Amino acid sequence: MIEDTAVSVEDLPDFIAEFNVILEKHDLHAVHYAHAGSGEIHLRPIINLKTEEGNRLFRTIAEEIATLVKKFNGSLSGEHGDGRLRGEFIQQMIGPRNYELLRQLKYTGTRRTSSIPTRSWTRRP
Repeated sequence: MIEDTAVSVEDLPDFIAEFNVILEKHDLHAVHYAHAGSGEIHLRPIINLKTEEGNRLFRTIAEEIATLVKKFNGSLSGEHGDGRLRGEFIQQMIGPRNYELLRQLKYTGTRRTSSIPTRSWTRRP
């Protein structure tokens, strides 16, 4: 969910520092790797997703990092698309007005060709 974030290159050091503060708050570590020249960073927190606690923690981290990305006017999908994985955060990233415009465009363009026109991005995974 948060492994494809991107922010302005100038903001990258501060973004990474604040990301790490969030991890420390939850006693977590992450793997960091990046296309730093374009402001994109892949951050993978080490969380055991085989447990209920790990799944709850993953959700908490996802929400906190989405807020952090928004603070830096960044993107949750710097290299890959939003799709079902990040779809629930689109409105938070682009605002309700732009979200509604996208929803209308998506519906208009797919209602004749798809039996589930909004499946790919309006529902939580």
